[in-house]
Amino acid sequence: MSKLPSDSVVVDASYILNLLLPDEKSTHEQVSHHMYAPTVLTYEVINGIHSSFLQKRIDAKLANALYQDFCKLPITLKTPDYKESLNLAIEHNLSGYDASYLWLTQNLQVPLISHDKALVRLAN
Repeated sequence: MSKLPSDSVVVDASYILNLLLPDEKSTHEQVSHHMYAPTVLTYEVINGIHSSFLQKRIDAKLANALYQDFCKLPITLKTPDYKESLNLAIEHNLSGYDASYLWLTQNLQVPLISHDKALVRLAN
């Protein structure tokens, strides 16, 4: 694998939803133009936007606009190694989703940006 730019990071759904949702108190700006995430990120972001709609935090029009904003973010999606992700999930008592972020962080050897403090401690 070629060397990644020095500002490369792995981002998770908690970070991305915090950037997107208008009622979230964003503690981060977009940290990098070299963001990576496992492919599960798209499903998690869709689920987070949908949950916000169900909670009446946003309407359908804004939900669709937020999805379009997400699609414009410069995030490179990577398919995780599923077996290694399973082993990380077992070893660290993680969900399969979180294990895929941990796997990518370890595989790319870059920091994780997340609002999940326990996962950040484990990854970094």
